[in-house]
Order: sequence, then structure tokens, then C-alpha cells
Amino acid sequence: METVFYKGQRVTAVNSKYPGNGVIDKVNPRTIAVTLDGGHKVRYDRMFLVPEGTAPTAPEPITVEHVPYVAPPQPGTVVRVSSKLVWREPKLDGLWIVCGEQGGKSRLFRLNNTDGRYWRIPNEDLVRVHATVTEVGGA
Repeated sequence: METVFYKGQRVTAVNSKYPGNGVIDKVNPRTIAVTLDGGHKVRYDRMFLVPEGTAPTAPEPITVEHVPYVAPPQPGTVVRVSSKLVWREPKLDGLWIVCGEQGGKSRLFRLNNTDGRYWRIPNEDLVRVHATVTEVGGA
């Protein structure tokens, strides 16, 4: 519930730059003009003020979740698309060459592709293949 502020109310400023107690001079829709006890006039955002006598609440603890970083494959890397995508889209089966990467997705060309079409696949769904030249159809 949002606190209601009014002119003449005593408030405590919970601000690292201008902390202290004071009296509200003017209430605007977003900011509140306060005269601090030392006579200094300050304009605060509503989130920095609490009615005097109420202790500011401690922030809620932050939960941090570890998200593994997947380095994008370099252009020219031979990859396969993970089985979860191949199951949904059988056309993705086979070997692919990475053409480039942007925004967490790689542009893939099918190996021995001649039509110029490519797919944009998320980097986490790619599996690098360590292949020799003879395995991919070379001399």
C-alpha cells in the first residue's frame, strides 16, 4: 500500500545524499518538497520518504540463479543441432557450418549447401563436432 503524504507532515528521508528528518512543504504527483531540520530545502522522489517514527523496511533478500555461459561458436565451426530441436524439425539433422553469430543465435549453413539458405539457431542448442576432413566428405 502506498503511503499518503500531506503538507506539514514530518518525514524521514532515507537517501544516501541528503538523509535526515524534515517537514513537507509541497506534494507533487512524483516528487515531494521537504525542508530538512537544518533549513536545507530538498525535493525527493516518494520512494525516499517514510513518515517520521516508522523505521524503513529492509530490502528483501535477493536470490541469484547461476546461468551457464555458452560461448558462441566461431565462424567455420562444424556443429550438429541438439536432438531436442531435431525431434521437432527433422530438417535440422546433419552437419552444419557456423556462418556468424548475433544476439545469442548462430547462422548455420548445411554442409555442402548450394541454395544459400541458412537457419538461426540458439547457441545453447548447438553441439560442436570435432571432425576431420575425410569425415565430412573431403579428399
